[in-house]
Amino acid sequence: MKNKKNIYIILMSYIPFLYLIGLLTIVFQFGITLQTFWIYPTYLYLLPPLICRLLFPFFNYNKNLFYDDDAFYFYWWLTVQLQVVYLRFPFLEEILRMVPTLYSNWLRLWGGKVGKNNYWSAGVSIMDRPFLDIGNFVVFGYGASISSHLVKNKNGKLELMLSNIIIEDRAMLGGESVMSPGARLGKETLLPGRQVLYPFQEIINGEVSFRDDIPQKISDKLKKKDAKCKS
Repeated sequence: MKNKKNIYIILMSYIPFLYLIGLLTIVFQFGITLQTFWIYPTYLYLLPPLICRLLFPFFNYNKNLFYDDDAFYFYWWLTVQLQVVYLRFPFLEEILRMVPTLYSNWLRLWGGKVGKNNYWSAGVSIMDRPFLDIGNFVVFGYGASISSHLVKNKNGKLELMLSNIIIEDRAMLGGESVMSPGARLGKETLLPGRQVLYPFQEIINGEVSFRDDIPQKISDKLKKKDAKCKS
């Protein structure tokens, strides 16, 4: 059974490569003309998020810890592979950010909750586009990084911590700041440049603390980790 799971994971890891092969096939088949130009933005920007969005209802995202034998783990790994091309070739996202509102609309297509009138500086990195909860008038500084997942090896299994990142209205992320799974940035709050919000931490009215609504299982893990650090 374990070998079968590994085979599925390895096979899905070929998705970015096959995606590029598909793009090259389209280029050689249709060329790049005024009549065929529409094919490329459709393939590059619409196909991956639509696949992700269409499959989501078939999986249960009802907790924050998953293991590599959970069906949702495989769905998440599929979403990662569908997003790899944008991490390898970040200029694809930078093109969208040049047009006001276009990038936010594209994130919504992935299933992320994104408000209006947000500003995306160059170099912003988003790892899990379907797992976002972003308010209005949010400013993302240069090179800010957002990741809604954390994976580690536990007792021979891969453990996935996955939780939406929450950024409320008029918050600001400083340059090269980092937000981790379940992190929350309160209304009109600044996350200073290069500062890290660790899993399920929040900044409300300038105070950094752990969220009150952390799932018990994750809360216990964080308390144990905190105790080890203090000792």
